[in-house]
Amino acid sequence: MPCQLLDVIHHYLKACQGCGGSLPKEGGEDVMEPRWHQVVDIPPLLVEVMEHQSHARCCPNCHVVTWGEIPGKITRHRFGPRLAALVGYLSGSPHVSKRGIGDFLEQVFGLPLTLGSVSNLEQELSKALAVLHAEALEAVRRAAVKNVDETGWKMGVRKAWAWGMASFRHAAFQIGFNRGKPALQALLGGKPRGIYGSDRWWAYTLIPVSPRQLCWAHLKRDLRQIAERQSEGAWVGRRGLRYYRQVFEL
Repeated sequence: MPCQLLDVIHHYLKACQGCGGSLPKEGGEDVMEPRWHQVVDIPPLLVEVMEHQSHARCCPNCHVVTWGEIPGKITRHRFGPRLAALVGYLSGSPHVSKRGIGDFLEQVFGLPLTLGSVSNLEQELSKALAVLHAEALEAVRRAAVKNVDETGWKMGVRKAWAWGMASFRHAAFQIGFNRGKPALQALLGGKPRGIYGSDRWWAYTLIPVSPRQLCWAHLKRDLRQIAERQSEGAWVGRRGLRYYRQVFEL
């Protein structure tokens, strides 16, 4: 929600700072654009609770008690979409811990939230975003040029890997327990399409040589190390660095 201008308070002087004479009262015509100073604040934050009550009625004929039914789409959730989105943002973008999210909600909103509730909200949001994730992944796969990389991750106490692939417009990630070619194959989704930028991790040999661009940062570092050697082969590194500079000039 964008910032809203709540009110404008006007300030006037009654006496001229030059001669001391009286100035027009409030509402007179300004001779210049007013100077202004804004004070930004956050209004008191209140948590809205929507309560659904199921009422019972006794039949006057057979005396059977019948309860009203709260729709399943309501009972499936204990927290609304805005709260779920806030938890997902805090968890996914600034990477706040579950305990940190619970503390934030309690201190700012006065809403105590257990660690289990935070974890459940994260899982619900992941499921809700599954379709969008699949669309983003397919868009990256179809892109003409993309970069792919992997890094260490944790799933609870288990060692895992986060694989990422990014094009100019999209980025998609997958978490798995493998750092080899099977995990890369799952990310690529079949036969490689387009040009891929990567480092020299052995799993990337799954991508054919012709559409694969090795990371220029890695190449530059290696060429510099070769050029700084006190040996006859140092010229290879110096020539490679010259080609490197020409490529980036182009």
